[in-house]
Amino acid sequence: MNPDTVARLRDACARAAQTLGDTAPEGARRVAERLGVAGIVTPAAAPARDVPRLLGALHGQLLRETATTISAAFSAAGLPHVFVKGIVFVDDLYPPGARELADIDVYVARDAAPAARATLESLGFRVEADDPDRGPSPLRPGLTLVRAATSDVESAVVDLHWGVEPLTSLLPRDRTPLPRGVWDRARQGRLPAPCPGDHAALLVHHLVHHDFLHVVSLVDLAVLWPQVLADEGTTFAATARALRAGRVARIVADVLARDLGLARPPRLEAAPSDWRARRLAASLRLDRWLAWAAAAGPSTRAAITPGRVGRRLLAVEHVWNGAGVVWDALWPPQAHLRWRWPEARTRLGALARHWGSVGRKVAR
Repeated sequence: MNPDTVARLRDACARAAQTLGDTAPEGARRVAERLGVAGIVTPAAAPARDVPRLLGALHGQLLRETATTISAAFSAAGLPHVFVKGIVFVDDLYPPGARELADIDVYVARDAAPAARATLESLGFRVEADDPDRGPSPLRPGLTLVRAATSDVESAVVDLHWGVEPLTSLLPRDRTPLPRGVWDRARQGRLPAPCPGDHAALLVHHLVHHDFLHVVSLVDLAVLWPQVLADEGTTFAATARALRAGRVARIVADVLARDLGLARPPRLEAAPSDWRARRLAASLRLDRWLAWAAAAGPSTRAAITPGRVGRRLLAVEHVWNGAGVVWDALWPPQAHLRWRWPEARTRLGALARHWGSVGRKVAR
């Protein structure tokens, strides 16, 4: 990432800290730490004193080595695959330790998922119990597998995906495969990965899917952006549309230009100007965005809240797509109710608990 972009991001973190009432000189660093981008925003201390960053760099390196082992095993089993997000960028687009790396994200075809799971299990991974941040397994187009170790640095988590979660639902659904073009344009290397335009579109999808709380995906976009510009944004726009994230892709491109000083792809259409787009663009002004994302706790990231519903309604491609979002908020599927309210004896009892929870959040 170029120095000007880093400086702009640092300034936005400082303004976000002030919005949150943190006026101390270390406020920008604290905001950056909450968002997982401290290694980019704050300069590294002397190696002997920056133990957390050294451990992060070591963990990232070990995850890269684990991903290489997984890739070799998948290839030996004849399983086409692509890695996405941080695992692809660490050590290539980021210096060691600059970006926090929590897990390994890898996609396979839907019909290859059982074989991919078996291959991972042969490498010592085991399926994790449902994570509060991810929702119940029956609804998700993927599985989380964990390989335990004697220390956090040596442990490894793999998110195995065989589809993408639709943005027209607030809760996950297993019904949308990765677009065919992503597979056709994938680049081979140490780790197979989507081409830059496809990868950028998947990062925008990830932002929307997590209701803009995973700001590290925006930083990944900024780092990847020079490669996206190489084909003038054509692939980025097409894949974003296929993922039902086309309008947000155009708005996010404006955020990168307005707030981080990055060029806008010449072939990317102008951002929409309807009232939903204007509201979303205003909320994504970088310092404001960082402030409310930093203020969101772990429970906010998983729970159905008015803020999440509102942002998703602004982000969906068409107004009528909001029906699925509202339906999920008011009438979640049975799998979600059983997972969220296991103590409820009936569906009606679980719904009553759900409605009570939503009502309390709205009343705040």
